[in-house]
Amino acid sequence: MSKFFLVISIILLYASPTFSQEKTDSLLKILESKTNGDIVDSSAYGPLTTLIEHYYSDNPLKSLELANKYLNSARSYNNKRSIAHAYHFLGDYYKNENLPVIAIDYYFSSLYIYEEANDIGAITYTNIDIGNIYYELGKFDVALQYYEKAAKIAGEDDVVKAKAVAINNIALVYRSMGEYPKALQKHLEALELRKLANDKNLLAHSYNYLGTIYSYLEDYPNAEKYYLDAAKFYKELKDAANEGRVMMNLGKLHLDRNDKEKSIELRNGAIDLFMSNKKFSAAADAMNDLAEFYKDDKNHDLALKNSKHAYNISDQYHYTLIKQRSLKLISDIYSSKGDMRSAYEYLKEYDAFRDSLNHEEAQRKVVNLQFSNEIQRRDRELGLMKKQNELNAMTIENQKKGNTYLLVILGIIFVLLLVIFYAFRRERGNLRKLEDRNKLIDEKNRKIEVSIKMLEEAKEDAERNARVKTDFLSIMSHELRTPMNAVLGMTQVIMSENPRPDQKENLETLKLSAENLLSIIDDILDYNRLESGQIIIVHNDFSLKILMENLLKVFDFSIKQKGLSVKYNYDKNLREYFKGDEVRLNQIMTNLIANAIKFTDKGTIEINIEEKVKKEDSTKIRFTIKDTGIGISSEDLEEIFNMFTQARTDSKRKYGGTGLGLSIVEELLQLMNSDIHVISTPGKGSEFYFEVELTNSEEKIPEISEKIDTPKQDIKFRKILIVEDNNVNQLVMKKILKNTGLEIEIADNGRIGLEKVMENDYDFIFMDLLMPEMDGYEATREIRKAGKDVPIIALTADVMKGVQEKTKQAGMNGYITKPVKKDELLKTLADYSGV
Repeated sequence: MSKFFLVISIILLYASPTFSQEKTDSLLKILESKTNGDIVDSSAYGPLTTLIEHYYSDNPLKSLELANKYLNSARSYNNKRSIAHAYHFLGDYYKNENLPVIAIDYYFSSLYIYEEANDIGAITYTNIDIGNIYYELGKFDVALQYYEKAAKIAGEDDVVKAKAVAINNIALVYRSMGEYPKALQKHLEALELRKLANDKNLLAHSYNYLGTIYSYLEDYPNAEKYYLDAAKFYKELKDAANEGRVMMNLGKLHLDRNDKEKSIELRNGAIDLFMSNKKFSAAADAMNDLAEFYKDDKNHDLALKNSKHAYNISDQYHYTLIKQRSLKLISDIYSSKGDMRSAYEYLKEYDAFRDSLNHEEAQRKVVNLQFSNEIQRRDRELGLMKKQNELNAMTIENQKKGNTYLLVILGIIFVLLLVIFYAFRRERGNLRKLEDRNKLIDEKNRKIEVSIKMLEEAKEDAERNARVKTDFLSIMSHELRTPMNAVLGMTQVIMSENPRPDQKENLETLKLSAENLLSIIDDILDYNRLESGQIIIVHNDFSLKILMENLLKVFDFSIKQKGLSVKYNYDKNLREYFKGDEVRLNQIMTNLIANAIKFTDKGTIEINIEEKVKKEDSTKIRFTIKDTGIGISSEDLEEIFNMFTQARTDSKRKYGGTGLGLSIVEELLQLMNSDIHVISTPGKGSEFYFEVELTNSEEKIPEISEKIDTPKQDIKFRKILIVEDNNVNQLVMKKILKNTGLEIEIADNGRIGLEKVMENDYDFIFMDLLMPEMDGYEATREIRKAGKDVPIIALTADVMKGVQEKTKQAGMNGYITKPVKKDELLKTLADYSGV
């Protein structure tokens, strides 16, 4: 089989071929002489595939360009084997670009062709690549299926090597699942195969893995033996990068054995090896690891020396991730040292650099996704399109309507992406201006009392940034919720028009996705309110027992849907009524219970409410939520309470969510003078608990039903006005109210709405708030000045603090937040009909 099929494994880091610039230029000249437009002559496929592999690490976009040129050429010659190779190259590119869904689509496309051609070697390696994708996504059971399929394929010598890779990857799956004895057995099995192949490079990899697994099993003598064997082979192969990594592993091993001096000696030796062989990326990474060790050991000077050296290297050679880590590490070291001014300066630089990287990453992924969608569109088979057209012809009229709605929704999503892009770009511009202004102020006030000035400037910056952030999130709340109102509203309307079963399933999926997006928006806004101090803990009488019973009802469906069982215990010695913030306590428990359900695929959710300390006027209560889910590793425990963070990136891909839930829980508990605690074992589950002291109360709180009854024939209005600038939202409102018998008029902005009210008599007005020419607040004030007492209800997508008070001051009778619900809309009309 062709040489381009090296083992692309997330575990084995094979060195890509390195060429001199002269050789690269020579290959490019050959390729250019054999290229006509976008078509490469088949005689130049060798240089073409070699260049694709060469550019993977140094110039990924060049690699993508050449891979697509390969695909177009292979199609022009109808060479299926080359088409499959090109698909595989594209899969490699998108996997390296962290776009696994696109990558796996290309891998499967190549696999189908290889299976038709019975290309055993290609089938083996492609199954391994597919298994690697599922491994990265955290779907270990699926990854195992593909690794085991590759391991069972027998054939030529290079397939034997691939079989060893597959078995080795099976071992790594077991290691990730915490099943270390099984992992050890598979690593030893892979080692025996590699001994048969007599490949020192593969043997060195196996010895390194065995050293790591013995370290996990705390069998330090065997761990050291295998690490030393790996280092010996890497040295013979002159593979300085991997030799240095083994030395770093040995350093960690000696640290686990409490031999700090030996650990430091090995780490410094690895750094010297990296530097002498110009492996600057590995050297900078190792310096940061050593700096972390010195920081924990309170040796701030050596910690700063290593982290700053790593920063200088990463800055010189543009190692962006290492540079980002170095900046954060230097700030933390200065903070630990007590030098808050220096810590603050490096933290500012870290935040600015991180924002820049995030923006570039977002743009890169958008470009890749658009490009991939175009390629896949052209790659669809004609037969599939004909079958789809025949099916569509059966319900042509309904399909036209569905296409119209789909175009509207896609347009809304496209506009939403543009709004987010330009809003973030404007926010970045504001932040740059603030940074420039800070530098100018620092320069002019250099000779003044520095410490006092720095505190004052930091306070001013924080307040200014808080205002900018609040204004930005207020705008984003409106801009995001307005199209979400259209999406959810139109979905409700379509679902009420008796769609076909297959359409209904798609609509339910769309509705669920939109509601999930709305939940993410609410999480972000809630976190902002916490961060800016807008949330205050209140103390009202409430029933703790009723609160918990209602929570269990809310989650009953989710629990049953996943087939989980629940153990709920409310301490029989614990009273029922307390004074406290029922809403925030409900929010904390909702987040913790929702997480337990989300990360548990089978087993039990256990909830305990216990009395810990009973006093005359108050009671300290422990709340415990325990699950049998995926668990959290010890190194991830400190990270899970950071905003937008989950324990692993593959967990985020599998389970979704913003990563704000635990951060919000921690902030709310701090407002209640409490802390959240967690005990967790990977693969066995997690236990979260906290203690809150609540004031005792004897007042019994009656249960209140929150159900909104849908009005039937009690809307007595004849004519209403809807003031709304968004055409799609106008259509949604008309559709919702079309069977009420109301005469509905539309005004495209506040000024037009005011003119219509002056010329006509309306029984009721729905008023949007943010509109061009004249907003809803000003229009309402003018209507009231004219003596019109018609009921006016605000329709707003802005849920930030203060909106309700502003609508009241403007003269509105109330407000409804977007996305609007049909029941709430009709009930409002019915309530005001009787006024």
